[in-house]
Amino acid sequence: MNAAKTKDEKQQNFRLITVLVLAILVVLAAVYAVACLVDDRLTESAEQQVITYTEQAAFTVSGQLALVQAAVDAFAVESGDAESVQPLLNAFCEAYGFSNAYFLDMDGSGCDAAGNPFSIENLPVIETALTRATYSFSDSYANANGQWVRMG
Repeated sequence: MNAAKTKDEKQQNFRLITVLVLAILVVLAAVYAVACLVDDRLTESAEQQVITYTEQAAFTVSGQLALVQAAVDAFAVESGDAESVQPLLNAFCEAYGFSNAYFLDMDGSGCDAAGNPFSIENLPVIETALTRATYSFSDSYANANGQWVRMG
């Protein structure tokens, strides 16, 4: 009888262990599924935040660009004399945080914000405003300080 009882106990223990292993596997699968769901939600939320921040930055840059464009449009020079233009260029750079500004007359010569002589041949990119006789922007390029800039 002891042998029969031991055999029944072994079968019962085996069943119990099998049920416990299955229960542990089900719990692990549920934890994994929840972790995947949470990860997907966090990724989705992070992507949405990046999109929101990018849109806000674009709006801010667009607003600042409009202000600068208005300032450039309002920038009036009554004389092509470098001595009279240079202080205006310097004040323009300080007001809008530009690293430099240049004034070129219709023959392609002028000065920069520091008062240094400057001509169209000194430009690091192809000039477009004078040749097209309209307002335009250059391609982006790295200046001497490593800043990415455009001419407009």
